[in-house]
Amino acid sequence: GRLANVHDSKLDEFLEVVENIRSTEPETKIVVFTGFKATQKYLADNLGRRGFAVSKFHGGLSLEDKERAIREFRDSSQILISTEAGGEGRNLQVASVLINYDLPWNPMKVEQRIGRLDRIGQKKRVRILNLFRYETVEERVHAVLNDRIRLFEESVGSLDAILGDLETEIENLFMAGDHENVAALEQSIEAQVAEARETERVMADLALDRSSFRRDQTNDLLGKEPLATHSDLRCFVSDALEHFGGTLQKHEDGGEVISLSPRLATQLELPSGQQHGVFDPQVALEREDLDFFALGNHWVDAVVEHAGNENRSTATVYSVPGGPALPQLEIIYEFRSSGRNPRGEVIVHRVGQELEVAESLLRKMPVFGQSVRLECPDWLREATSTSQARMRERLATFSEEVRKADEALREEDLKRNERITVYRRQRFVDRIEEHLAWIAQVEASGTDNQKKILPARKGRLKKDQDRLDRIDTESERERQKILSQASVPSSTTWSAALVVGQ
Repeated sequence: GRLANVHDSKLDEFLEVVENIRSTEPETKIVVFTGFKATQKYLADNLGRRGFAVSKFHGGLSLEDKERAIREFRDSSQILISTEAGGEGRNLQVASVLINYDLPWNPMKVEQRIGRLDRIGQKKRVRILNLFRYETVEERVHAVLNDRIRLFEESVGSLDAILGDLETEIENLFMAGDHENVAALEQSIEAQVAEARETERVMADLALDRSSFRRDQTNDLLGKEPLATHSDLRCFVSDALEHFGGTLQKHEDGGEVISLSPRLATQLELPSGQQHGVFDPQVALEREDLDFFALGNHWVDAVVEHAGNENRSTATVYSVPGGPALPQLEIIYEFRSSGRNPRGEVIVHRVGQELEVAESLLRKMPVFGQSVRLECPDWLREATSTSQARMRERLATFSEEVRKADEALREEDLKRNERITVYRRQRFVDRIEEHLAWIAQVEASGTDNQKKILPARKGRLKKDQDRLDRIDTESERERQKILSQASVPSSTTWSAALVVGQ
């Protein structure tokens, strides 16, 4: 009964903010982040009593319930309250206001929250509101994130590797009442983030938001045409389904539905029934409740792989517009490497009666010609051997390029591992020295309060000493892992055909 009468100034401030947004911008959607499920319920109950349409999103929901919550937020409710688990990986750019009801110490978590709204495709200016009580740890958190790191002005993508287990570190210092060391740690954070910003500046010539990196948009920026678009993939999947026993049809709620016959579902090892999704990346951004039908999607991959495994002839004869006056052998090869350094290229060989190989890089899908009948030239076998010999030379060159790139990446990774190890080792050495100095001073002339937390400080000293001992072992394990990584080059023949102009 007594708790119900406690005045919650933070809640009052929160409700005033959202009421103001509702009255001045009724169309604006708001995402509220909290790290606690109890707080999520508390806020939802209070908002519900004031007539707000609220959706809740957290890690405990089933996939279906998560999709329902996102769909509900997009279509009808004005506010989505999400816990940390709910924030990861979701695109919430339908909203343009982010309210941090509580702030975690870890800047990476805050940056992830911001990244849910502020990414390529966001048409509005994103506003970030942080709620904290004055003269509390919350205010100190906000001061560090806002003043020292300036996180709400400009995010820093390199924070993760630099700041490590910062949250636990600061929490321990506060629990021990060690405000002097908190201040020192804040200065250390500031220096590290300045370094991270410099790294970001150097990388900025990519001019991309790495949280929403998309190949189609990169190709547009670079003026490159993709080998295949999402429309090509859609047509291929549609044709393959029709051939093997399935359908691709429009859905009344938007997007399309893949349906499989029981026989095809068994062959593809997929559940019989239907899958609802979209092929267009732009629509996929707006419809988070639907599957994104792209390579990498389980259903799409299964259909494409099944079509590729069918017994078929790779040799054919066809005529193409602008093709050669006299027949030529055309062979298309793919070179690719898998592993640490994935890369690939598609090469086209054209060989005529003179057995000279004209080699070109395939940058867009070749034109599919019309089938024709031609006499088999007597030079065809020799032309094939000539092309394959050139292909083996190109594969050797490609393999050497991959090996050199592997070496450069390995060197980079080893240097990074060494830098991180030196940094971590020094951090623990400094912390252990601070522990020892503090313990010696308190044992000699400390206050009663300081002596009460002496056992806890000695426990932290032991923990840090153990972690220091483990750093070199972990570093060596990572070094061996880096040294063992190697890319595997390979080649595939896509097709062989006799080609002539129309």
